[in-house]
Amino acid sequence: MPHSCRRSYRCLCSQLAALVAGMLALVGAAAPAWAMPLKWPAKHLPAWLLKEAIGIAVWQVIGIFVLIFLALLLRRVVLYVVTAYIRRLAKQVHDTLEDAVDRAAQPLSGLGMALVFGIGFPLLGFSDRVDVVILLAVRLLAVSSAVWLFYRQIDVVSGLMAEKAEQTETRLDDQLVPLVRRTLKAFAVVIGGIFILQNLSVDVASLVAGLGLGGLAFALAAKDTLANVFGSLVIFVDRPFQIGDWVCIEKQHGTVEDVGFRTTKIRTFYNSLMTVPNAKLTATMIDNYGMREYRRIKVKLQLTYSTTPEQMQAFVEACRAIVAAHPHTRKDYYEIHFNDFSAYSLDVLFYVFVKVPSWSDELKARHELFLSVMRAAKDLGVEFAFPTRTIHVDSHFSDAPRVVGGGKPKPEDDLQRVVRSYGPGGSESNRPYALTHGYFAGTDSDRGEEDVEDEDVIDEGAGG
Repeated sequence: MPHSCRRSYRCLCSQLAALVAGMLALVGAAAPAWAMPLKWPAKHLPAWLLKEAIGIAVWQVIGIFVLIFLALLLRRVVLYVVTAYIRRLAKQVHDTLEDAVDRAAQPLSGLGMALVFGIGFPLLGFSDRVDVVILLAVRLLAVSSAVWLFYRQIDVVSGLMAEKAEQTETRLDDQLVPLVRRTLKAFAVVIGGIFILQNLSVDVASLVAGLGLGGLAFALAAKDTLANVFGSLVIFVDRPFQIGDWVCIEKQHGTVEDVGFRTTKIRTFYNSLMTVPNAKLTATMIDNYGMREYRRIKVKLQLTYSTTPEQMQAFVEACRAIVAAHPHTRKDYYEIHFNDFSAYSLDVLFYVFVKVPSWSDELKARHELFLSVMRAAKDLGVEFAFPTRTIHVDSHFSDAPRVVGGGKPKPEDDLQRVVRSYGPGGSESNRPYALTHGYFAGTDSDRGEEDVEDEDVIDEGAGG
């Protein structure tokens, strides 16, 4: 909102406050000043207008209808002037100023009606008892209209605060705006209630003292509500989450929509609205996914048993090269290794982190990485496995050792020579475990043993 608009809105608020204060003072002072001298109708009106029924003259009944007509007419005039002229001028300055004028129209019309009744009823010459009752109703109408006016302006002020909060990087002020709005509205209602009680001749000081005596009983009856209120304060101080964060509370996932005095509202991924008492949030574990710096991608790439050692090593290094080339992956920590022999596949652990702002961007990054993995597998001639079972049917039964590929079993000396070749100093022990260099993060994992229950599995392609 421009500075000139804020200055115009402050000026409008001060003018409204002065107008409301003047009208309330005028209504409150109307009866004592004007009720006494206005006794002229008995001397100047025709006799038929002076006839009485249940203590009220005909001219007084006519005067009541005239006042009602004038009050409704003034209400229409106020609404027309505000909506047709002042609102149009305000719109040229800023939409927020237009909203403030629009919200002030109805309460101002109520104040106008109270002003007409406050000035007009004393002129009708009712008895003091009737004047007291009527003017009390007029004061209540005026006070209620004033409270309604400022109650509606709170939404305008909150809108200005929300616009300012959107311009900051932190989301704490976004959480505070709804809370401040509710606090101001509650304060306006309380102050209005005090004014109404004072007009009803209630001793507010004695009432407050009486509430103090019953405060202990109230606290015991409303201990859960008070616990939730203090819970909201703890949430704003500790900031375990902010509006818009993806959180997990007792295995329920969702996005924080609103933090109130008593409850916090969370929109689940089923689009249902979950309401959690604030006191419960302060005593439970909250997993805030929205505060993650990186998002983890952990899958198990399953290759067929026909994959050769050379192809396996090439595939692992190709996956590392894909991670190194992707713009959103974490380059200083990732784990891609030939990890397991399962029942029907050779398993490669693909453990990568991506730095993206949202779940949608995470899905996009997964899509790009997995497509590159599939292309690399195709180019290397390896196939992804799917659950299979191989059954061998043998035509004879024999205790003789079976040799893969047929032929005779190797002599014991040849077997010992193969074993020694993989030991220290053997020919196979010096074989390099990498085809290329530069595609391995090279840092030791300090995150402990990872769970295996949430592993995703790619089971695509052909193979057996």
